[in-house]
Amino acid sequence: MFLESPTIFVNYHPEIPKQTIWYDNLPLWEICASSSSAPTYFPAYELKNGDLSLPHIDGGIAANNPTLVAITHAIKLGHKLEDISIISIGTGETSQPYSYKQIVEWGLAEWAIKLINILMNSQSSANSLVAEQIMSTKNPEGYLRLQFELNNIFQQGTTEKKVINSYINEKVSEAIDDARKPQINQLIRVTEAFIEQSKVPYVDLENQVNYPLVKEAIARFININ
Repeated sequence: MFLESPTIFVNYHPEIPKQTIWYDNLPLWEICASSSSAPTYFPAYELKNGDLSLPHIDGGIAANNPTLVAITHAIKLGHKLEDISIISIGTGETSQPYSYKQIVEWGLAEWAIKLINILMNSQSSANSLVAEQIMSTKNPEGYLRLQFELNNIFQQGTTEKKVINSYINEKVSEAIDDARKPQINQLIRVTEAFIEQSKVPYVDLENQVNYPLVKEAIARFININ
């Protein structure tokens, strides 16, 4: 049985204190596996609810950036925006645009693969912008978004383009199903370099935008919130 509606996994639901939600006793790894089963890359993941078989696919189809879902849930529980603190951590985004010549030649199979990523990335960016605007009305220092481009395009001369990550000066694999150890270690190095080298916009109570280093922004966020 496949229901075309998202499952919002939460471990705190005081609105129904005397009931157990069907997924409460599932191990966390199963919830993570079901929520990362991206169509065209991985098969749907089966979760059991008694005798029912509930196939789940990537949560990114409904909310690739779940910040708005978290804000909505917190408000539903009676919390005010002033009391909500969110640090939203992205997993890196592609920066390589598609040209018209590429897109016009795509067939059904290529669109099926590319469209998932296009929709999920666009939705994530839009959700991040809306969440930032919502939080800025009452608690700008309670929201910190951390995201970076996996690769950057550098123009060499007039025609040659060099695609590398600007933090480690090498190209990073953007394949989400590439879990080989060298690729995982590379992502760790990029993340560490991002934290040490990059700056991030962070709005203060006076709605002034500052650009501290990522590690400084994280420390400030923890200290304030």
